[in-house]
Amino acid sequence: MLIFLHWMHNTLFTIAAAYFPSAAHPFSNGDIVSLPENEAIDGKDDWRTIVPGPGLELVVRDLREAMPSFQELEKSNFQPSLLPYSLLVPVPADIGNDKPFSACKIQFSSIEGGTIITIAHSHSVADGSGTNELMRVLAEETRRAQEHDSLPQDDRSFMRTIASDIPFNINDHPGYSWNPEPAAPNHAFVATAPEVPVLIRISPAGLARLKSDASSSREPGVPSIPISTHDALAALMWRTVLLIKSRRSEDARAVPMSTKTSLFMPSDARRHLVGLPASYVGNAVYQLTAGPLELGTLLGPAGLVEGARALRTAINAVTVAPEKVKSLMAMTNQRWIPWAFLSTAETTGFPMGTDWTGGPEVYGYDWGSAFGGSGGMVRYRYPDEAFNVVFPRLPDGSAEVVVAVLPDEVEVVKGAEGFGRYMEET
Repeated sequence: MLIFLHWMHNTLFTIAAAYFPSAAHPFSNGDIVSLPENEAIDGKDDWRTIVPGPGLELVVRDLREAMPSFQELEKSNFQPSLLPYSLLVPVPADIGNDKPFSACKIQFSSIEGGTIITIAHSHSVADGSGTNELMRVLAEETRRAQEHDSLPQDDRSFMRTIASDIPFNINDHPGYSWNPEPAAPNHAFVATAPEVPVLIRISPAGLARLKSDASSSREPGVPSIPISTHDALAALMWRTVLLIKSRRSEDARAVPMSTKTSLFMPSDARRHLVGLPASYVGNAVYQLTAGPLELGTLLGPAGLVEGARALRTAINAVTVAPEKVKSLMAMTNQRWIPWAFLSTAETTGFPMGTDWTGGPEVYGYDWGSAFGGSGGMVRYRYPDEAFNVVFPRLPDGSAEVVVAVLPDEVEVVKGAEGFGRYMEET
């Protein structure tokens, strides 16, 4: 995750080091390793754990000659393709279970006219909401650089000891599977070359139009389900990417329209777990699955409506049954439960990430006088990686999303069959 800020004072280095002392934050200062062989049994063969390490690594890089200037990046709306992973992320992209790696690294990169802060960590340290909390505290400590307030502590006892009043049933959790089927080899929807990230911005007016289109009743007599702007955004992403995949080749066009497709999205379980504070820094993700829908339904005239309804139905099912979320978290302490999307992530499934509701928080953090400008974050980005994500809502109410497609498919994303109806000059 990348944070863009204006010029930085040297005090920020001191504050960052002070906020992550090993005693106060052992999770962020350790190393990720596989479980010992005698423990990696009974469904725990893929588990990893955090062991004491040498401390948080703080990487400082001068990229003024290697990167475009802040003004040039700002003019491009901070396009992901201009943010090289190799320069901005302090951990290798090919990390696996075969070697230990740092649980968390932070990189401060100086570019002409500004600064980029990279927070790179394992999901074992924090999920999206946990990362936002880390960012909030870092901003707070930066602002209070000359004060000596006590530092917050990480307490994971709630999640480590969570218990459920109901038995765990895998059928209650469509986003998970004890035995996910292996990915289909040589499926016609699989990208035949590296995909690229396509950044799209939609103004509040465009979002209102999108929500209205996605809220229409499917047919006379069928009651509509109230949906959110985010439901509509995710449905449009889902439909657009699957439409593109279905046209990639003659073999892709031959895939039956009765083929099932699902959307997979992480949600924040904090809201469902009474007693777990919103400020919890850790991994409290609950995987949602919308659908399945037939491909013909998603790509048909009512596909946007059906996709948004499917996502809202999945969200509502969890909202009314928080005890099921608790049962999954309790089972996770006993053994790992595989994600269902692994089987179809590159084919007929649509996995995505989101931090839409975090916008007012992350853009509202006050970094004080350590930076120029307003003292706030200018833009939130991931490096040059191709995947599907909704970024935090912008202060003016606009949305930014990234979808992953092949280079020759970019114009379809921006065209009338994709986001074209909702994009406008902002």
